[in-house]
Amino acid sequence: LGFDALLAKPVRPSSFERTMRYLNARHLNAHCDGPPPPTDGAVVGTREKARIRLLVAARDPKMTAVVDALDKRGYQVVLVQDAKQFVAQCLARKFDLALMEYRMPELSAVEAAQRIRAGENGRHTPIIALVGDAGPDPVKRCRAAGINDIVALPIKGNELFEKTALWSYTTLVTGDTVGGVDQKKQVLG
Repeated sequence: LGFDALLAKPVRPSSFERTMRYLNARHLNAHCDGPPPPTDGAVVGTREKARIRLLVAARDPKMTAVVDALDKRGYQVVLVQDAKQFVAQCLARKFDLALMEYRMPELSAVEAAQRIRAGENGRHTPIIALVGDAGPDPVKRCRAAGINDIVALPIKGNELFEKTALWSYTTLVTGDTVGGVDQKKQVLG
């Protein structure tokens, strides 16, 4: 019949979210054909079909594998290793999603998010923080700073990919809302 998914009424928010993650992951994986193009420094992924622009601030060398995996899923990834550069890039260019390590030498993810939120002028870039200690204190700080979501380190399973798919889908398809829910509201615990 040409359907990619089916939701039974009444649709629960959790079912809708899981279905959207599934569909977005299928969409992103459909764009993973062919060899990766050459890179020119900061822009890590530039696949022709990529439409989702992702800004990543990471200083941990292990994040290279994560960036490569995001590129293979069709994201156009811009990688910076400096939190101040992260803030400047996020305010100067349009990104569908921003991903940052919680602890950076120059600014924490909380300070960076506060600067970004103060300078967005009506635009809202979803921010995901990568947190080594996902206890109540970092979660509260992230929520207060306007960070939309967190991923605990070390990353378990597909959690990062599911959250990037969810937040980038929200931005790409509907702007500020998905399923009638305001994207600007955090989903943190």
